[in-house]
Amino acid sequence: MSAPADKPQLKTIPFTKVSACGNDFLIVEGKCVSGARDDDLSAISRRLCDRNNGVGADGVEWLFPDAEADVSARLINADGSEAEISGNGTRSVAAEICSRENKLEVVVRTGAGLKLCQLVSRQGSTFEFEVDMGAPEVGGELVKRWGGFSPRARTDALAALTTRPERALALLNAIESGSVKSADIPVASVKAMQT
Repeated sequence: MSAPADKPQLKTIPFTKVSACGNDFLIVEGKCVSGARDDDLSAISRRLCDRNNGVGADGVEWLFPDAEADVSARLINADGSEAEISGNGTRSVAAEICSRENKLEVVVRTGAGLKLCQLVSRQGSTFEFEVDMGAPEVGGELVKRWGGFSPRARTDALAALTTRPERALALLNAIESGSVKSADIPVASVKAMQT
């Protein structure tokens, strides 16, 4: 029996479900959705990650071939947003590749660049990796999202931005360029950042 012509055909999407330090991810080969647009990946990820009506997960690591790495991974969160990187997700991708190819090192391309994952230990299906994730860059992201923050969120963001000189510089540059209104920042905070 076939589905009625007006009903879309359901497609089976093979996946591996993994957990890492309290996060759980689905790992899916991107070829399963070849030709899909970004909004399709987002919608598919939301459906798969739904804990009531889907498989349930914090996000989907979509794997694609990469000429410079063992694999390219795009992380789509359960809400459909794309993340630059997740340490737990990246290590999960490395574990998947190691389990398939019996490797000791895996290079994963993420939204934050290439990450070398070195296998430290393996016991059955439990893997431990060492990965240099790099320094977090939050200043630019906070400044970019400034306009959408509530007053309370702006207070929290200002506290985070003023704790490190490079973050304060990002905010001062945004004020100078006009992308953040100087009226949004207390004068005392601006003076403190300028010193």
